[in-house]
Amino acid sequence: MDFKIEYTWDGFPVKHEPVFVRLNPGDGGVVMEVSAPFFNDPPAPLGEPGKPFNELWDYEVVEAFFLNDITEQYLEVELCPHGQHLVLLLSGRRNVWKQELALSFRVSREETKWEGKAYLPWSYFPPKVTKFNSFAIHGSKDKRNYEALYPVPQHELQQGQKPDFWTIEFTAWENLPVLHRLVSLKFKSGIQGLLMEVNAFFDDLPTPPEYADQPRDGPWEYEDWGLDELMKPVIQYSMKKLRSDKCDLKPFPCVF
Repeated sequence: MDFKIEYTWDGFPVKHEPVFVRLNPGDGGVVMEVSAPFFNDPPAPLGEPGKPFNELWDYEVVEAFFLNDITEQYLEVELCPHGQHLVLLLSGRRNVWKQELALSFRVSREETKWEGKAYLPWSYFPPKVTKFNSFAIHGSKDKRNYEALYPVPQHELQQGQKPDFWTIEFTAWENLPVLHRLVSLKFKSGIQGLLMEVNAFFDDLPTPPEYADQPRDGPWEYEDWGLDELMKPVIQYSMKKLRSDKCDLKPFPCVF
């Protein structure tokens, strides 16, 4: 999946070549690649390249955030063109519970451009990531620039508002295309109703405390696959067609 950061945090087009971010599934995790202009402003952090560096957001960085919008747990990844990195796990508003996690990160840099490649283990991600955003930051003092893949909509901006990535994180997220095999649903006519077949990957999350095959309130807090209001017209049409000619519906991918 490829993304371009083409706007400032408040929705104006950037005045340089956009930052390019690529996410691909890897062996046991996600490979994150960055291709970006190199501003060399601010100067390099004093930390050792290849190591975590606290408060890296004060320097030139490209960031990625992976959120579970139900639990508000999220993974924050910051990559610097000088080789430093910062990986944080947070739960709620700026509540860091793991920080400076190890990261495999390589950088190549030219005079006006840099590229980076990082490997993010699945164990770093919160369960059921639902949303994603990415940011690029560079410049010093009054020339500091904040850019966002999904900026705050301009009609929601308030006079004098300053960039606050907490606000951006939880108001301007967009759905992240899944990095795993798609879930397939198949519907067939049954004796007393509609037969629903599910073919899905298995995360092996904790099992609900109730016995199997029993109803449970709030199964969405665990690993589950459900149908929302948007699927009702499809189901209603399917039932009519199944009753009329008993045909099988073709499998189709559904992403929740």
